[in-house]
Amino acid sequence: MVDRKILFAAAFCASFWAGQAAQAATCGKTVWAPSNQESCSVNGTILRDNQANSIKQPTSKDDRKHCVKLNGQTVTQYVQYPNSYVSLMDYRKAVASSDRAQISVDMMVDKNYKFWTGGRVALGLYSGTPGKSVGCIGGGCLPKDQQGTSIRLQYQYKDGCFRLSMYDYALNRNTKQGEHVSNWENETSKESQFGRNTWMSQCIPLGKMVTVTMEMDLNSFDSRGKPLANGVAVLSARDKATGKVLGSVKRSDMILAKVPAWKVLGPYFTDKPHLHKRSPNNLNAMYFSGYKMETNCK
Repeated sequence: MVDRKILFAAAFCASFWAGQAAQAATCGKTVWAPSNQESCSVNGTILRDNQANSIKQPTSKDDRKHCVKLNGQTVTQYVQYPNSYVSLMDYRKAVASSDRAQISVDMMVDKNYKFWTGGRVALGLYSGTPGKSVGCIGGGCLPKDQQGTSIRLQYQYKDGCFRLSMYDYALNRNTKQGEHVSNWENETSKESQFGRNTWMSQCIPLGKMVTVTMEMDLNSFDSRGKPLANGVAVLSARDKATGKVLGSVKRSDMILAKVPAWKVLGPYFTDKPHLHKRSPNNLNAMYFSGYKMETNCK
């Protein structure tokens, strides 16, 4: 029979170290920190849903992203249109070459936000080969064809709880594969594979600024150069005003780099609200300020 004291000690240690690991990393170098005014003007690509010709859609790449004043500070407002099909904003920028990095932003969801189900949030990181054009980093292709990997932020609203998730395109994810047809890119079908959600269990308050931090720590390799499934991703949220930890979640079983040459390159934003013609007839918005990406983390 196993000694209960040993079991208790093992459980305590596992809990302690899991809690420690879920904390945001300490980083020594800021590689990207646009002003709030600059963030409002970040060039993304808003692509039209070809199935929604009769539904109100943005007509230019800036139509869903605005600079507004919130409590006297300029912030970025991402608008989600009423009675609309989903529309996609996509942005990535190579600003680093690191094995480990984190990105953070202060965000607020209006307390009167009318949710349908959930969607994507404009925060994430991506990897690939420095100095080269990086193509598919996500679900638009199969893992064997990816030229990089990515982790992005998602949200869900259910039973009065607003929750956040890391949605990853790790090369070893075990998710559904199938033919993919993009309504935004007007392309023919191709083989693809879904990403994977890892949800934060805690509810995040509405109507309050929350600092959200996401970390990407690439996997190592064995002596033959084979990738090991020990890459790490961490998502955490803190109350902006008090610094109180509101929640965190971690994965440490990921292949985020196919070869040692792959590095964390920069921010990756994709914002596609899961709304369609049955969505609430109102204008929804989220607010963001203080984007920052850091390296030299430990």
